[in-house]
Amino acid sequence: MKRPSLFDEPEVSSKREYGRVETRLKSALKTAVFSSQFSANLSANSSAVKRET
Repeated sequence: MKRPSLFDEPEVSSKREYGRVETRLKSALKTAVFSSQFSANLSANSSAVKRET
């Protein structure tokens, strides 16, 4: 007996949602890595400036 299509629908939508969440997480991770590198560079530059003066 074939299952109703309504039963198969949630799985597909959840997979699609998971893909969306995964994309969001990856972009958030990239942003976090970039910002942490940026702040590290910033603190290194400011300490270098303090050393020079």
